[in-house]
Amino acid sequence: MMASPTEWYKDRFLISTAKSLIDYTAINTAFASDAIYWAKPMEDCLLKKMLDNSLCFGVYELPASSSASK
Repeated sequence: MMASPTEWYKDRFLISTAKSLIDYTAINTAFASDAIYWAKPMEDCLLKKMLDNSLCFGVYELPASSSASK
């Protein structure tokens, strides 16, 4: 049974477990960088399978206009 996505707001940031917000290209770009030396980019289908079987937390910066409404 899958849990529903959860989200929290703090200042101009959204912290979410919603996998629909995850940008696979950004993850593979990070995996290709020297900053994440322990991982390598992978095919989108493998990355999706890995993330579908993981508990994921994304941190997203919100536009300045949205922080006042939360």
